[in-house]
Amino acid sequence: MQKKILFASAGLGAASCLAVQGSKKKLKTPSDVLSATLIGATIGLLGGITIDYFSSSHASNKELPLITDDFDPYNVKIGNGMEFSESFAVKIAEKYFGKLPWVRNIYINKDNPKVGLTMVNGCLIYNRKKYINGDTIMLNGGFESDVYLSRTAFTSMNQLKLTIGHEFIHCTQNYMYFSGVLSLKDMNAVYPGSKFPMAELAAYNWEANMGFNDKYLRFNNELGKFDWRNKIYYSWLNNVQF
Repeated sequence: MQKKILFASAGLGAASCLAVQGSKKKLKTPSDVLSATLIGATIGLLGGITIDYFSSSHASNKELPLITDDFDPYNVKIGNGMEFSESFAVKIAEKYFGKLPWVRNIYINKDNPKVGLTMVNGCLIYNRKKYINGDTIMLNGGFESDVYLSRTAFTSMNQLKLTIGHEFIHCTQNYMYFSGVLSLKDMNAVYPGSKFPMAELAAYNWEANMGFNDKYLRFNNELGKFDWRNKIYYSWLNNVQF
């Protein structure tokens, strides 16, 4: 018998990929910019020649701790064996996804500069009512990104891995934008009949293929440039298991 799906959102919508903020760490010289651009151009060229894909097989639906939108941010319980700290989040990120050069920082319990987001007891709240597990801020035109994690992402190990993977997919999309592989039009594109931009849809499709909320599996063959199974950009997804 199929389990009831208990699903907690890991991101926002289109704004998750497109907010451009100032960075303390700038590309210091023209050669820095040129080097980064050449890397992106080389990857883009390879992508035009051959694309190798991960298998999209998925497990049955798995359960996550259920948190409703009317939750009490002062009553969110950290999961067993979990630690609500940046060092713990970084340790889990590097263990399961590696250290991505285009991810600058992972923050917890830190105000997010994006309009509409507030922080209450370590929980990210959108428009003063809807919680989110994580968010990504684009920096330096996509050369790097910062990830903000909510207390709600630490309710279980699966939830934390799922949230980090989701946000790292957005960081990778941002870097693909910086590299010229994705355009602003691509980043803003909304799938017909869906409320999600393609960038967000791809991240939810990855979650579905990991065994969570299989309603997004129907988009497996519709992701185009945003396909997370493209090993050229997403080989860091190789090691995570749920």
